[in-house]
Amino acid sequence: MIDWRLFCIVLSAVSVCEGASEYVGAACSNSGRAGTCKRVTDCPPAVETLKRKHSHDFKRCDWDDKTEVICCPNLTSRNPDDEDGDSDIYKKPHPKNPNRQKTSSKRKCEQACEEIKKGASCVHFNIVRGENALQDEFPHMAALGFNENGRMSWDCGASVISNKFLLSAAHCFVIKGVPTKVRLGVLKITSDADDLDIKSYKVHNEYDYTTKHNDIALVEVEQEIEFSDAVRPACLYWNNEDPEDEMWIIGWGKTIEQDDDDDRTIVLQKARVSAVSVKECNSTYRARSMHTRTIRASQICAIGNSSDACGGDSGGPLQVENGNTCSFSIVGVISYGMGCGGVVPGVYTRVSRYIDWIEQNVWP
Repeated sequence: MIDWRLFCIVLSAVSVCEGASEYVGAACSNSGRAGTCKRVTDCPPAVETLKRKHSHDFKRCDWDDKTEVICCPNLTSRNPDDEDGDSDIYKKPHPKNPNRQKTSSKRKCEQACEEIKKGASCVHFNIVRGENALQDEFPHMAALGFNENGRMSWDCGASVISNKFLLSAAHCFVIKGVPTKVRLGVLKITSDADDLDIKSYKVHNEYDYTTKHNDIALVEVEQEIEFSDAVRPACLYWNNEDPEDEMWIIGWGKTIEQDDDDDRTIVLQKARVSAVSVKECNSTYRARSMHTRTIRASQICAIGNSSDACGGDSGGPLQVENGNTCSFSIVGVISYGMGCGGVVPGVYTRVSRYIDWIEQNVWP
């Protein structure tokens, strides 16, 4: 079992110097409109949006201490997609949705995603930067519990994708054994919770332990999951292209229930990561002689910023926010690697390559 308890903070001279001074005032582009990087509190369109929806879909430039720096549209900019030539950026919003492909009929996972977005609710402003996740920030996150001599060991993560199924990694069931419980809706993994019993699981039939290819699995629970602000499914990212937007990795790390209430190890961790091409990822691993296996297009690589701190769970999600809908889409499933905060990308199973397999089992 890979221990994904990686609470790594790399503070180099470069990362210290890369502050908001490099980004505030810089030219940027947001969905085809020219803009300027500003603190979110200094951008009137963003402030107005946050007052109404408690979230926004403006492109992020960086962070200034604990305040988000976003691409604030210039008032005189014109979107070439506006057929009427209207330059008023407030009248015709064009939210970017990288998770949508042009199809004549909607997939089952797309239909499910629309329902998820309808039921989503925002519980906080997305302004504060830090390694600890907030309560109800990632309501799809779950932990798989393994019985170790009478104690529950929460060694793998999973993502709620329907009222009966969760998405995880195949190696969680091959290396560790069979989990018996699912824990949902908690920020601290040791919090009291009404854990659900696992009814069955399905490992992808082409999973290869040696190459780590097809490292994906589905978990079915005995009783239906009751949704709330704390527990809610995520969408599936069905676009085969890497997301242009930043992604998030979350997890608790390997934690066995105990009396030690150490927030550094039991509170859900989060970190921002960006996609790395498969070609570059293969080159990085081979250059360090870390393994001889080949990373394929059915996998996706991502790496975190040097100043981020994170902890991830095998089987947990690599996700992207769905614009201003207060929901997420699962891009990948944590498979192996260095996680984030280092120079070696983490490797994830690319969910979009397994949509047919997931739909056949979850929405037959």
